[in-house]
Amino acid sequence: MNALVREFDECQSPYHRVQAKGHFCPLPHDHFFSAALARLQDELRYRVFADLERIAGRFPHATWRSPDGPRPVVIWCSNDYLGMPNQTHIVPVMVGDPEKCREASDLLLADHAIYIQPINYPTVPRGTERLRITPTPHHDDRMIDALAEGLLDVWARLKLPLRHRALAAE
Repeated sequence: MNALVREFDECQSPYHRVQAKGHFCPLPHDHFFSAALARLQDELRYRVFADLERIAGRFPHATWRSPDGPRPVVIWCSNDYLGMPNQTHIVPVMVGDPEKCREASDLLLADHAIYIQPINYPTVPRGTERLRITPTPHHDDRMIDALAEGLLDVWARLKLPLRHRALAAE
């Protein structure tokens, strides 16, 4: 991020100059932020969240506003349980590849109505990308079975190993 701030500060455009009495000239934000977001996407550090509608008292059920229209989904990755305490039991499911981690999350949502956020660098070190599952008392046996089946399907489709090497600092 420091490089982005330096790039912004070093810009010689008069639009970046502060005028007297605390008034600012217009800034060309579109160019600056578009370029910054493109770099983050290229580095696979740009997190895209699904457009979910959460309803108090219905966790873990939500509605995903998918490109094909609204669909019911089960949330497995939130720590803001709409009134539940913030103490969670996070279960990391190791992927080890940022592209496959994002793709696994997308496939689980699109094909199995399961929402799990992928966790990539810089949140975790490169090579330790994972899905972060947060089971709660609201997830019943049927949901757990559906999660297991969805994970097995996606792992097979992405040719991911069912066993991952142990990581020292989880």
